[in-house]
Amino acid sequence: MATKRPFGVTLLMVLIFLMGILAVIGGILVLFTRNDQAYVDAGISSGQVVIYAVVSIVIGVIYLAVAGGLGRGSSLARFLVALVTVLNLIANVWVAIVFAGTARWQAMFGAAIAVLILVLLYNRSSNEFFRSN
Repeated sequence: MATKRPFGVTLLMVLIFLMGILAVIGGILVLFTRNDQAYVDAGISSGQVVIYAVVSIVIGVIYLAVAGGLGRGSSLARFLVALVTVLNLIANVWVAIVFAGTARWQAMFGAAIAVLILVLLYNRSSNEFFRSN
């Protein structure tokens, strides 16, 4: 018998969907500003900016693709979200180290959200829900 979906998993679905939208939009915007003077002044190459933007877009697309699967208790969706969230966490830590100013604060916020997602994904009630489905 399937366990009732806990509030944390529902919250997780909403977070993953929002993160997906923001990652795709943010990645696209970064691509359009890859030659911005602020990046040059910070010693960040256009190539580094493009890599970050593409990773952001890919992460966003994966998040959008699997958000619904979380609500149905899909173990594959859970695994993909965990994998992408860890990659997102690594990317945000890299940005927080390499970039300066607003980008650094945004990356630190993104890293905190990634940690929250992992906590919601693997807490006791989530574990029970995903095991029962």
